[in-house]
Amino acid sequence: MRRVGRGLVGLGGRRTGRWYHTVGVRVPVPQNEPVLTYMKGSKEREAIESEVKRMKAAEPVEIPIIIGGEEYKTGKLEEVRAPHNHKQVLARYHCAGERETKLAIEASQEAKQKYSENKGLISEDRRNKPTLPLTIPHSCN
Repeated sequence: MRRVGRGLVGLGGRRTGRWYHTVGVRVPVPQNEPVLTYMKGSKEREAIESEVKRMKAAEPVEIPIIIGGEEYKTGKLEEVRAPHNHKQVLARYHCAGERETKLAIEASQEAKQKYSENKGLISEDRRNKPTLPLTIPHSCN
């Protein structure tokens, strides 16, 4: 490449305006997803309304505590309610007690040890990059 005026000229270069650009790069035209209207009688509105009805009729989901990839159910449950309708229960989650909290601390210490030893969990080039924070189980009062 050689400098000509304010631009660079390379093989197959052409001048556009005051600058030279290389030829041969084609950027595809972006395509957006279809815009749905959700008007009465439309397929998308019918699909969403039927899914909402199904979810309202369904039993609340039970959410266990997950520590080190294992599920724990304490039997002490709290409810997750819809933000717009506090009468509607979406799910019930198990509350962590002292035992589950200790297990979570032990699991996080084991994970830290594995990560620090780099046992195939992270590659060498990603070692010093930040990772997602650990999730601490929710404790009910």
